[in-house]
Amino acid sequence: MFFLYLIGFISFFTTVVFDSISQDLTATYTDQPIELDGVLKEDVWSKANPISDLVQIQPDQGQPASLLTKVCIVYDSESIYFGFTCYDSKIDQLVSNEMRRDGSNIHENDNVFVLIDSYNDRRDGFFFRVNPLGALQDARIFKNGDSLNFDWNAVWNARTKINKTNDEEGFWVAEICIPFSQLRFEPKDINEWGLNIGREIARLHEEAILVPVPKKYGSKAKYRTQNLAVLSGLTLISPTRKFEVLPYLTSGISVVNQQEEKNNKPNRIIELGGDFKYSLTPNLTFDATYNTDFAQVEADQESINLTRYSTFFPEKRPFFLEGSNFFEFSIPQATLSKAPPLLLFYSRRIGIEQGQMIPIVGGSKITGKVGDYGIGLLHALSSETITSPSEITIPSTNFSVFRIRRDILSSSNFGFITTNRQSGKDMFNRTVGIDLNYRPTDTVTVNTLFASSLDVNRENETSPSEQIGLAYALAGGWRSDSWRASVGYSGIDPDFKPGVGFAERGGGQRLRGEFRWSPWVKDIDGWLGSILEIMNLKEMFSGPETDISLNSKYQPETIILRYLHWMNFLSNDWFAIDVRRTLDRPEQPFKVHKDHEIPPDQYFYTNCWLTTQTDQTRSVSARVSVGFGQYYNGKRSGLNGFVRFKPSNRFTLESSYSLNRVKLPTGSFDANVIGTRIVYTVSTTAYVKLFTQWNSGNQIISTNLLINYIYQPGSNFYLVLNQVYDLTLPTALRFTDRSLLAKLTFWYQ
Repeated sequence: MFFLYLIGFISFFTTVVFDSISQDLTATYTDQPIELDGVLKEDVWSKANPISDLVQIQPDQGQPASLLTKVCIVYDSESIYFGFTCYDSKIDQLVSNEMRRDGSNIHENDNVFVLIDSYNDRRDGFFFRVNPLGALQDARIFKNGDSLNFDWNAVWNARTKINKTNDEEGFWVAEICIPFSQLRFEPKDINEWGLNIGREIARLHEEAILVPVPKKYGSKAKYRTQNLAVLSGLTLISPTRKFEVLPYLTSGISVVNQQEEKNNKPNRIIELGGDFKYSLTPNLTFDATYNTDFAQVEADQESINLTRYSTFFPEKRPFFLEGSNFFEFSIPQATLSKAPPLLLFYSRRIGIEQGQMIPIVGGSKITGKVGDYGIGLLHALSSETITSPSEITIPSTNFSVFRIRRDILSSSNFGFITTNRQSGKDMFNRTVGIDLNYRPTDTVTVNTLFASSLDVNRENETSPSEQIGLAYALAGGWRSDSWRASVGYSGIDPDFKPGVGFAERGGGQRLRGEFRWSPWVKDIDGWLGSILEIMNLKEMFSGPETDISLNSKYQPETIILRYLHWMNFLSNDWFAIDVRRTLDRPEQPFKVHKDHEIPPDQYFYTNCWLTTQTDQTRSVSARVSVGFGQYYNGKRSGLNGFVRFKPSNRFTLESSYSLNRVKLPTGSFDANVIGTRIVYTVSTTAYVKLFTQWNSGNQIISTNLLINYIYQPGSNFYLVLNQVYDLTLPTALRFTDRSLLAKLTFWYQ
């Protein structure tokens, strides 16, 4: 019955694909050198055809941009260049307070951006953004903008300059250089690419773009690859990169507290290693890493988990981030979860065990496209390690993943994946899976997958184990300008164990769904629209969600009913009300604190969270959530928040906090996490960052100090200081780990 309902649901809501406006653009060739300085002084800039007819995505979709922008496109044998001239009637009101590359709020500044679909398949693309201070941000785009990877870093450059013509008016210029070696395309006599260009004006909360995109896609509209112009005139060019080498040298000292001062001897560190990249074809890349080092990677954000399910941490390590989209295979994200219920490949299973870093001897991968096929192949080897302080031996382990995906129709695909984790001939885990992602129209999606796992452990001869399990899912979604709905069903056997993956919870079935009204206020007619306009509302969404989990016996285990109402004002401040009614029936006791546990029983409880956030473009901005209500057989109240103080384009102070008070029949406890991040940016190529966290659950204070200097494109110097303090120990022995490391990388192409 569920599948019949899903098919009927999809058929009913199927609508026509959005008809984008056709645009044909040309790039002008030059054989003269271009000096990247933010001044479009070379003759070729005046010969190029300027583009100026940008239209708004928001706030007034389809209307001409409020301020004039002119864009010229030129190229030479090695790079493509974009020259933006952004006119402004109030040049002193530019919002530009981020100088750091990939800074967290570049998108909240005034900025210009370029989206290039060099594959010209209207599926994937490359995204480049720069603000008036010259801060760079880039990303890989997959699945027509539904999947974004902002951790991808290309070697490219831009220079900007702000110019005043009188007391109020002026313009700023962005001169962008993107080497062909950083893109992927098949060399032809004449190349045609998909292209979109745009500008964001922060003080007006305006996004303007060359090819308009339906506003139903919200903040992801600008990343859509189906709605692109055609850039032609690129003759006799090729992705010149054949290989890249990134060797590194790390030197420093580390001290691990052995609880006896006489044993706390510094461990001197000198490490050599590196990464290698080779283009097998213009669209297929081979990467290798040896003696992999992640000294510069920031520590995980401390979190509080008051549920009985696994905590999900995002990947931060560069080798695993680049090309990660080619390995994606997951049950579609449940509406009430931050993480997918199941990932068949979760790269944090490699080199991280029981919260500790495990040395990676080396690894290799192949990622890219061959015609209509997307390919991901990865292998890594971790070394044998004895964990501290538990002194558990983690054996050397081989990890392998193979993923292939075939594009079909205009926006659909199907694929296959297999993974392997092996720590010897008697201990291994293997999974296989197939999936289909079908988009019959621009408004409807259907996702389905089926996977199986084999987990074998014969090392213990008295009780060897061999488990086989299945996982499966089917989901569908529909959206229009003002409405959105989705429904999904998934199941995971108790014996399904993804050894290189992530499962949020054990075996059982899951049914989830949502229905949401998400209009732009100006599109609402009548008295309701008038009232909302008086409230200065810009957009809103409102609707119910449900998440039902059944155990392996098909009995209800957890039922969550949620109603969420979110309102975004013209000032770009927003407010939300989140009410949840929960039924939970744990079959086993589980700890929520070192001194408290929840016994097996049937629990009904309700809680509510009120959240507000101020406009993030201001020098002082904040997000605050206040929660209160029931919690199993007790009560819970909470205060979560984030504050950012940015008085200048060089200094940033950010503080996050999560304060929770829980009252149970067995007593009360507090669960708190506080984190502070201070960043001082010297220039667009150098910054200093201090990140400190405190977790009341384990009474740990961790500190990470990072100095980063990009001394040439692609090459970095890092100085890293890490310290961990355990407040439960006597004062003289409180530090449990301390290291000071210097790392130098050199990029060569």
